[in-house]
Amino acid sequence: MTNERSELFSLPQDTAFDLAPDCIYLNDNLSCSILRTKRCEGYSCSFRRTHEQSDVSNQTVTKMLNSLSAEQQKKIASSYYGGKMPWRTCAKSNK
Repeated sequence: MTNERSELFSLPQDTAFDLAPDCIYLNDNLSCSILRTKRCEGYSCSFRRTHEQSDVSNQTVTKMLNSLSAEQQKKIASSYYGGKMPWRTCAKSNK
C-alpha cells in the first residue's frame, strides 16, 4: 500500500485526485481534514469514510434520535444543538 500511496502523490493533482479514495475527509490538496498528516493514507487509512458510509451513519443517528421521548430530545437539543432539533427535519425529508 505504501507504494501505491507514493505513486498516487507523484501524479499530477488532477489525476491523483481521480485515483484517491472516496473519503469525506479528503481535502482539495489531497490531505486529510481530521488527521494531522501531510498526505492522505489512501485505502489503508482506518479513518477513511465514504460518502455512502456517512449517509448511512447519519440516517441511523436520525432514526435513533427520533425514537427518543420528547423530553430526551429536548435535553439533547438544548445541550448540543442550541435548542434546535435538526434530526426532525432530516426525518421528514427522508420519508
